[in-house]
Amino acid sequence: MTAVEEAWKRGDFIFARQGLAELAETLGTPLAQYRYGRILVEGRGGPADISQGINWLEKSVDQNHTEAATLLARVLLSILAPNRDPERSATLFSNAAARGNAEVQYYLGLFYKTGQGGIAQDEIAAF
Repeated sequence: MTAVEEAWKRGDFIFARQGLAELAETLGTPLAQYRYGRILVEGRGGPADISQGINWLEKSVDQNHTEAATLLARVLLSILAPNRDPERSATLFSNAAARGNAEVQYYLGLFYKTGQGGIAQDEIAAF
């Protein structure tokens, strides 16, 4: 993982992408899966692959990785997602917010303010 981290810092995303693919597949740690999903979604070191990125982020979320849940929720809200899913995003935001992630709490607040994702509009909860 150290070599991959150093490659990322240098901006060598081709090496980082290849290394993360191997780490995600062999180790199966939530961090490796999250970072590999992220690099695929962002298209660093190669073409973007949103569908595969979503698959790897889901694997990381299954292991309770909060950053993966945040990114996955944001991707599922975007026009880039093969199947937009505001309800799944709301669930991901809600679960991650309960773990104290401030960024996710902000997004969840927006859902309450606007009534998105199957969440009833609630100004008090939004605040």
